[in-house]
Amino acid sequence: ETNQWLLDHKLYSFLSDYQETGWRSYNLRTERVFNEIISLDAKGKILSLDLSGHHNLSLVPLFCLKNIEKLNLSESLGQIKSELNHFNKLKWLELANNEIDELDSLTENKNLEYLGLAGNHISNLEIIKLFPSLQELNLSNNGVSNLKTLPKLVNFKSLILDENPLRDLIQLKEYPGLNELHLNYMYYSMGKMPELPALKDLEMDYSPAAVYEAFFYKPVFPELEFLSLKGDSLM
Repeated sequence: ETNQWLLDHKLYSFLSDYQETGWRSYNLRTERVFNEIISLDAKGKILSLDLSGHHNLSLVPLFCLKNIEKLNLSESLGQIKSELNHFNKLKWLELANNEIDELDSLTENKNLEYLGLAGNHISNLEIIKLFPSLQELNLSNNGVSNLKTLPKLVNFKSLILDENPLRDLIQLKEYPGLNELHLNYMYYSMGKMPELPALKDLEMDYSPAAVYEAFFYKPVFPELEFLSLKGDSLM
């Protein structure tokens, strides 16, 4: 993974330099490398890029890549950028730790299946309706105090809500297809856990108040395969 990260950053640096210098530093070798990159992209050989940790990244140098499906931009943007709309084939997008407080500018990413928003400042979840194909959502360590604005998503399977000031879980009943739910490091009581008939993976580590009340009502999870309650007690 480290080698791939280095290769992806070198690719970005080359495309960034190519865009900035253009014809002013034209040479045959550089042009040949650029054409090889475009050829690889056209053949579907460049589907994923890990550009995490590349601070204040501009996405413009990547506009020549037409088939990107997976982008890791954690700790890279500083804020959300409308440039992301250029990548309308994206299925997987990681935006952790970018100081994001809104997603209004992401209007063209209709094919997203995974969206990672951990460590940002998202509180209003209504904007998630922009991503009708979404299956997995990571909202760890945001400002989410309730789920009332989270829209119904037909394909929704996984929800990660660690370290949020949630007080109520009843809205989860609207997602009967949910099979993964993480509620780690939740310091408040969140009331009754609704029945989740498809749930297979539940984590509530270090969330004693939430665990006690949630399980006091004996929730029903007929498909549960994995349960983690580290640091908690049901007594």
